[in-house]
Amino acid sequence: MTKARFTRSNLSEARFDDICLADTRFNNVNLSGATITNANLSRLTIRDVTLAGSDIRDVDLTGMRINGVLVTDLFIAYEKTTA
Repeated sequence: MTKARFTRSNLSEARFDDICLADTRFNNVNLSGATITNANLSRLTIRDVTLAGSDIRDVDLTGMRINGVLVTDLFIAYEKTTA
């Protein structure tokens, strides 16, 4: 289904396993309640999204930036303030 397009589609409760979504674009997408495990999200760009209530764990944050700031630097700064 290379270059497939879905518009105004409801894929609620769909299951995807061993899927390549490289260079895919998502716009105006509701992923609330979605779970992503064992995924390669390197070079992912997230813009104009709501992450309220999200839970991100057991991830490699190497090179990840939020608003241009390295996340690993943010954690180092945070740990210094809580020591």
